[in-house]
Amino acid sequence: MGDNRIVNTHQAEAWNGYEGRHWADHQARYDALNDPANTPLLNAARLQDTDGVLGIG
Repeated sequence: MGDNRIVNTHQAEAWNGYEGRHWADHQARYDALNDPANTPLLNAARLQDTDGVLGIG
């Protein structure tokens, strides 16, 4: 197994606390802000069904 330690504990606490709840409670708002960029970005990426994607947020 890999190393599962949380290195950035401050960020983990934020996402597991108020900031994470705020983001989840306002998901539709953030989706509306980000969605206009999604189609051009995904088109430019030219992903195929066999491609793997790593999301780094």
